[in-house]
Amino acid sequence: MRLDQFRLDNSTIVSDRYLKVIMEGKDCTIEEARKFYMEDLKHIQKLQEEGYTQEEAVKIQGEKDPVFKKYIDVIYK
Repeated sequence: MRLDQFRLDNSTIVSDRYLKVIMEGKDCTIEEARKFYMEDLKHIQKLQEEGYTQEEAVKIQGEKDPVFKKYIDVIYK
């Protein structure tokens, strides 16, 4: 899945939930949380461009960033 598709497929509610998890996990402002969010999406897209599937890219990002893993666990449970 491309980054633009990910954005279209995920509602504002989902991204708001993620921003809340980031803010709590990294003790940051909402503006800083948005930057972390975009960095995560860019990293996933880069991994996909390198040949990883979306699932593999998400797993790799989750291993790299525990707050991202927490987000994935919150969203997909």
